[in-house]
Amino acid sequence: MARRLRKTGLVLLGTLGGLVALEIVLQVGALVLGRAASAPAVSGDGAVVLCVGDSFTYGLGAADLEQSYPSVLGRAPGFEDVQVVNLGWPGQDSGRVLARLPAQLETVSPAVVCVLAGYNDFWSGGAVPSAASGFELRTVRLAKLILAALRGGPATDERARAASEAPFLGAWHSGSAFFEFRADGTIETHDGPLDGVFTWSGSSIRIELRNADAPLELAFTLTGEPGKRTLTLAGGPFPKPLAWSEGLPDGTLVDRARIHLRAGDPEAAERAWRRALEEPGLHAIAALSLARYLTEAGRPDEAIPILLALRDDPGRRPSGAALHRLGDALLAAGAAAEAEDLVLGVVENAEITDEAVRFLVRSALRLPDPRRLDAAIARALATRAMTDAQRLGLLGLRAVLGEDDAAVTAVLFEVARLDPDADVLRRTLRWHPDRHPRAAFEQLAAALPAAERARILAAWDAARAGEDATGDVLAQNLAAAVRAIRGAGAVPVLVTYPGGRPDLASIIRTVASETDTALVDAFDAFEALLASAPRAALFVADGHCNDAGYAELGRLVAARVRQILGRG
Repeated sequence: MARRLRKTGLVLLGTLGGLVALEIVLQVGALVLGRAASAPAVSGDGAVVLCVGDSFTYGLGAADLEQSYPSVLGRAPGFEDVQVVNLGWPGQDSGRVLARLPAQLETVSPAVVCVLAGYNDFWSGGAVPSAASGFELRTVRLAKLILAALRGGPATDERARAASEAPFLGAWHSGSAFFEFRADGTIETHDGPLDGVFTWSGSSIRIELRNADAPLELAFTLTGEPGKRTLTLAGGPFPKPLAWSEGLPDGTLVDRARIHLRAGDPEAAERAWRRALEEPGLHAIAALSLARYLTEAGRPDEAIPILLALRDDPGRRPSGAALHRLGDALLAAGAAAEAEDLVLGVVENAEITDEAVRFLVRSALRLPDPRRLDAAIARALATRAMTDAQRLGLLGLRAVLGEDDAAVTAVLFEVARLDPDADVLRRTLRWHPDRHPRAAFEQLAAALPAAERARILAAWDAARAGEDATGDVLAQNLAAAVRAIRGAGAVPVLVTYPGGRPDLASIIRTVASETDTALVDAFDAFEALLASAPRAALFVADGHCNDAGYAELGRLVAARVRQILGRG
């Protein structure tokens, strides 16, 4: 699969109440942006190493899929016949990792399982989702479906109905919009692959999205003769039944380019896209489609001039969501400097919308000078009209971009003014009270009316008074994961985080010692490296590893796994 940028797994911050510091990108809530590249398929040949955890396993911060630590592990010397499966996902805490683990072990049958989990526990509490809530059942089922799709076909619990038997397989279109149900259980759309898989039963289609807790349930009917059928869908995103015609759309050059591409003729597709660039009504979508194709084909240097021409042409430059896609395309092609003014323009000139906030979040940490965006957001917060949710989202982004504790404290103070009961405020102050002391809040609140000042300081006090058993829960979940892995006949490996909290590393080390489990102490290894290297050499601004950091993490894990597999 073509390499895809990994820095799109960020959260709609407004809905989460302005997450701060590293956790703004660790928490993945209702809307995870973008599409994830697939993990390696499990063929059944050779030893399998399964990597589970959160965004540090997923590879958030890396330039693309090939730079995540599991991918680095798979390329390590001695791993030529070893399959490495990456099932890390941003936002998972140890409870969710544990809840998904049994299905993953059953499906993948690994020889070794590397577990890197715990950072998100300090926001979620790490409790294992209960069956009563329905969450555990959904996530276990989702894990099975995704794993099955990676192997080449989705599954129901009985695997009685393979996707290849679905009567609605193939492409369906309405105007220029289309989607294609494929025999491997995946879905292609006019905007690229959908990050999910489907199953069906009777007259119902169930779509499990990797970035959503709840599945989409659609009712379908088929009418007409083969080749000229109509598929009518209702439910999910279709509150009213919507009819789709069989086949791909072919009304425009862009439509025909897609047909050529799916027919295995990329040269013809490229020719059609380039012809469409000359048609005013198609220019923008053709430019974005062609640039995406060129980038994914390993030709980003050809994509960038096309995107810049679109950016710099006032008559053709898109707006709204299409402008965000232009920014995404520039960043995907590696043109971060060229995208920076566009991103800043969204803050300074465009309407502040939920989608704009999401775009800013997924763009911010890839810009060459995030401080410029931080300053622009500060001006927008002071002068622009927006909802409280959008304001909280931008405050949270400022906390990520802030370079010192005082800046983050000021952000937390503004969050407290908007919502003194915000869970993110309580957890942040409980986590780092020394960085955000009460005295700083008192100083910031000094000029406020007495009632508001008392309300904010009471929020600080309540946050610090709360008990936090997160460490105990994390230790219990890691120990349970070790037992589950051994029960499946595999060897567990616990990994500490590269950088971050020393107390978190201590918890993981203790569990490894008490359960006699192999340990990769990345925390200590990275601390040694940072003694002689700047932090920017190994980490991006939000605290995740960069390519070099993940390469080092992969090397550390490879050395331990190599010993376990008896390869030196």
